[in-house]
Amino acid sequence: MMPQSSPGAQAASAGPVGLTGARDVHYNALRHDPALSGLAMKFLPGKNVALAAALVALSSIVLSGLPGPKTRVVATIFPLFEFVRAVGGDRIEADLLVPAGADIHSWQPRFGDIKKMAGAGGLFLYLGADLEPWADDLIRNAAGPGWTVLEASRGLDLIEDADEAPQGAHGADPHVWLDFAQDQIIIDRIASALTDFSPEEAPYFRASAEAYKAKLEALDRRYREALGSCRGRRLLIGGHAAFAYLVRRYGFVQTAVTGPTPEAVPAPREMVRLVSLAKAEKITTVFFDPSSGDRLARILAAEIGARIRPLHPGHNLAVKAAVPTAFLDLMDQNLENLRHGLGCR
Repeated sequence: MMPQSSPGAQAASAGPVGLTGARDVHYNALRHDPALSGLAMKFLPGKNVALAAALVALSSIVLSGLPGPKTRVVATIFPLFEFVRAVGGDRIEADLLVPAGADIHSWQPRFGDIKKMAGAGGLFLYLGADLEPWADDLIRNAAGPGWTVLEASRGLDLIEDADEAPQGAHGADPHVWLDFAQDQIIIDRIASALTDFSPEEAPYFRASAEAYKAKLEALDRRYREALGSCRGRRLLIGGHAAFAYLVRRYGFVQTAVTGPTPEAVPAPREMVRLVSLAKAEKITTVFFDPSSGDRLARILAAEIGARIRPLHPGHNLAVKAAVPTAFLDLMDQNLENLRHGLGCR
């Protein structure tokens, strides 16, 4: 890119010709804007219209360099909130809709959440795949004019049934953010949506997206390298089946006490079956979702003489502004627990 000279240098080198051009462009602004005209004439006695026009031109250049309003973004769950902040940086104002610790399936928007969707508009970012059953009503009833809706999971390679999900659970598994390759597709979509709002920021959004995708690629490599030679290949989950995308990508099998939704209650015969399976395969670790508690994992572990370790789906983390890569950090913690729990070399 060619360096640009300062406005003052341009005016000095242009001489009278530059002033004449400025007069031609900005004369009407002086004539039709009393505030500008009065200000210019107050400080320019003798009504030097050419010099006054140059003053207006210079002020226009300065004002054009000021940043415009930031794009508002409302993201439903923490991974999407993290992704959009990584791409948008300080060019956006992002809000997380579902608070930390909430059950996203049963949570309902409150008045304060509805207010976030009022105003001049912005980007509403949600996952879809039936994860947020209240999203359609919120979009239809609360979103003011100018809002763009991005369904992050649309068109992705979704798993229709989680591995060994009990109780006849059907439908798409929504935990697609645990597939780090598909996360990169979501990142690209976010960059495109933000560019539609602020085309002048397109280079920034694209560079930020590529930088975060590189981090996701590195995370994926760490998983492949660390989990390639594990003694155990079955994840026994003392809770709901949230890790189907992870096991599909890295060649494991998921066996969970309940199906893809955390509110399901296991039948006694299912617990008996899992105990028999775990003993037969000499499973030494039961994993659990920290946001749902470890009660079922402890019951199962006590029956088979195993340890318990946390494995976080990552959908409703607490927001920590001081840790901009919290999602990636948590996935690294998951990797360490998988390595130890599955006996990986």
